[in-house]
Formats: sequence, C-alpha cells, structure tokens
Amino acid sequence: MPRDLVANHDSSLISNRKPAKLPGEQRIVPEEIKKVKIMPLILVLEVLVVVGVLLWLVNRFIPMQGSIKSILNGVVVIAVILWILNIFGLFHSLSRIHVGS
Repeated sequence: MPRDLVANHDSSLISNRKPAKLPGEQRIVPEEIKKVKIMPLILVLEVLVVVGVLLWLVNRFIPMQGSIKSILNGVVVIAVILWILNIFGLFHSLSRIHVGS
C-alpha cells in the first residue's frame, strides 16, 4: 500500500459507536457475562446428597404405607431429574412454569 494513502486516510469513517441492535436481538457484553452465575458441580453433588439423606430419613423413621412411600420417592426422583436437566440446559421450559398468578 502506498505510503501517501496510509498517511492521508480519513478517520471520520471510523466510528467508536456500537452497531445498531436489531429488534429482538440480545447481546451479551463482558459485564453481563460476569453476572451470570454457573452452579458448580460440587454444589449439585451436595444438593443430591442432602436430598438423598432426607429421603432416606423419611423412609426410615416416618411410619407410612408402602404405597405412599413409593409415590413420595417417585415424586422426589422426578423432581430431582427435572432440576438436573434444567441446570445442564436440557430442559429450558422448566423456568417458564409458574404456579399461581
């Protein structure tokens, strides 16, 4: 590239402004990336251990019919599976479920 073209460039064409955002487009800027919290794997394991111990305590020390215990165990296992799927991003629609108004 000739030296006189580089020396006489028009800097008014260069803009420091961010490009216009399209409707419905979302951008993640570095400040927003820092705000996103990622649940560490250790915390997931701790929650699983606590839920397991609580379920064991209920099954061991609270007297109830076997059918009720099996329903309770099934509900807890399904809830934990849905929670894990939501954490790992495989079940996004869980965050849109609301009970009540």
